[in-house]
Amino acid sequence: MESRKSYTATQATVGDIQPVEGVEHRAAVIYPIIAAGDITGAVVMLMGEDNKVPTETEVKLAHSAAAFLGKQMEE
Repeated sequence: MESRKSYTATQATVGDIQPVEGVEHRAAVIYPIIAAGDITGAVVMLMGEDNKVPTETEVKLAHSAAAFLGKQMEE
């Protein structure tokens, strides 16, 4: 996340990133939370048991959540 880029799993990359040690679920979507120009965290959506590629709605939801949290942290 230090590169400030988001990650969205595709059919080719399903299961590439395990964001939490000890948890078997892989990352479906990751968006950095940026406040005052600094990365302060990330919004991570994990895959379910079926390992489906995230929908456009899920990607937009993670993006909106990261933007909202970033603005809230700036205040």
